[in-house]
Amino acid sequence: GSTTKEKMLAMEGVRVGPPPPAQVSFGF
Repeated sequence: GSTTKEKMLAMEGVRVGPPPPAQVSFGF
C-alpha cells in the first residue's frame, strides 16, 4: 500500500511530496 511506497521513497532519501524530475524518470 501507500506505506510501502513511503518506505521505498524514504530508502531513496526522498520525502513524501512533490516528486522531483528525477523521480518522474523512475516512474514514481
